[in-house]
Amino acid sequence: LLEDCRDVCVEGPLLLTRGHWACVVRRSTDVALTRLDIVGHEPCSDGIDVDGSKRVTVRGGFIKTNDDC
Repeated sequence: LLEDCRDVCVEGPLLLTRGHWACVVRRSTDVALTRLDIVGHEPCSDGIDVDGSKRVTVRGGFIKTNDDC
């Protein structure tokens, strides 16, 4: 969860999720998600949720979930 953040770079982790959003960017500005890999196995697993944020960039990752990516 990145909440109320500014000027953040997340690069390269692998997130294994059991459900819900794997990566949430909320009320943040200038966020870069690079080579973020997400694998979800549960029926309601989700990928990236950008909520109320500005200038969020997602580049070069792999997302395999069972609901929203």
